[in-house]
Amino acid sequence: MARPADLVVDETPLDGPRIDVASRIGWLLRISRQVAGVSLADVADRLAEAAGVRTSVAALSRLERSGGRNGQVVDAYEAALDLEPSRLRAPIELMCRAFSPYAPVDRAPLPAGRASLSRFDALVAAAEGPAPTGGEWLSLAREHDESRPFGVTGPRMAALVEKLADETGRSVGIAFIARRETLRRLRCSPYGDLIEDLARQRLAEPDTQAHVDLLSVLAERPTPSVMALAASALGSDSFLAARGAGLAFERMRDVATLGPAEWSAVVQAVASAARRAVGDPHREAVLGSVLHTMPAPFRQEVVATLDVPLAPPRVPAGWTTTRRNQHYGYAEELGRTVAREVGVPEQPMLTRLLFEVLYDFRLPRAMSAGAVLLASPFHRALPRALEQAVLDAPDGTTRAGALSTPLQVPMDWGDLDLPRWFAIGATEVDAGALVVAGQGGVAVPEERLAAALEHPMLRDRATYAAGMAQHPVLARWAADETLPNRVRTAARWWLDRGGRITR
Repeated sequence: MARPADLVVDETPLDGPRIDVASRIGWLLRISRQVAGVSLADVADRLAEAAGVRTSVAALSRLERSGGRNGQVVDAYEAALDLEPSRLRAPIELMCRAFSPYAPVDRAPLPAGRASLSRFDALVAAAEGPAPTGGEWLSLAREHDESRPFGVTGPRMAALVEKLADETGRSVGIAFIARRETLRRLRCSPYGDLIEDLARQRLAEPDTQAHVDLLSVLAERPTPSVMALAASALGSDSFLAARGAGLAFERMRDVATLGPAEWSAVVQAVASAARRAVGDPHREAVLGSVLHTMPAPFRQEVVATLDVPLAPPRVPAGWTTTRRNQHYGYAEELGRTVAREVGVPEQPMLTRLLFEVLYDFRLPRAMSAGAVLLASPFHRALPRALEQAVLDAPDGTTRAGALSTPLQVPMDWGDLDLPRWFAIGATEVDAGALVVAGQGGVAVPEERLAAALEHPMLRDRATYAAGMAQHPVLARWAADETLPNRVRTAARWWLDRGGRITR
């Protein structure tokens, strides 16, 4: 059966070196507009009104099909569809930066109109205020692009970066995507050293609860010192630090201009982290992904030093889109369910993105796919689909992929059937249940949290779940001298910073 003419697809090979970034931009714009019931003419009118740019319906239709990149057009789509600022822009920016060697260039990256001191002052005031939104953070970062005339002093920005980092670790959904993209943008700005300074400070404080994204964004401007820092963090006591280091390594593989000598300098540190990971499925997944995606000479040097086996990265049954590939078929089935819930026909792009989220071990690819899904009209159905993939998984590979998603793309999980998660009786599922409960703001029963504190692989996830949900048990944990210091300081950290952020 022929596909409808208005479907936008990514036809690159599932295991290929590239994705079709442009088609994903076009699909996100088109499906968001179609589900909202807004015509191309309405978008054209809003673009002319907001940005002073006149374009035709035909030109916008071509943009949706071919996926050209124009920041002012994306801003106009958000306004025309009554979406919160940055809902579409943040994941598009994240994806294009992740695949920058071949992503389309933004033809209009700056805000429409002339620079305005009053607008700049308002954004600074919002960021320094009690409850800035993700959109306000990203707008402030855009105002610090090199061609803009305004900026804040280094000490003032350092305070803002510290606040932003704390908020990023507590955010879910587009609130997280926008803040993470703000960190990435600032790392590439003249303020980039402030990000590295704060990352080093946080890594030196083992009880800090939110530093994954600080560490990973350092790879946007890689240096030998950043590589050494990431290598040492791979073996950190904190799984959050190890995961952030893994993300940094995978990003440096794509953007680094570091030579063989710099890579060889961290072989022993990475090998040490790999030895430590044995027996811990979460750490093994991070190290397996890192080693599998690194340059071949580096990977061979690390493997040659190992005297222990390391689990290979999680891979799907196949990399084809045929019915014989059971994992692609499962993503297709899940995609049909999600599309029906939203009330649209089957979407091949939705299937592709779900496949990458569940089965692609390359973290930048899985994360960017998840970010696009969170920006799309399918975002409310996504947690339910992933819960189904955990509770009714056809195999362990599918379950592992679903469990890894909340670590890569925090989201608002809404109504959770937590008793069914815990009834499975597997440590990795218990770990996932604690993470998604925290992201959903769901209070886990105290006896379940107490049991998790006794398990070395669950302790940090228990404090995360309680902290994100601002569970009443936090105050008691903070004051209980019989608990490990790590638990008490974590409880105090969450009480001081507050819980999850959804906007």
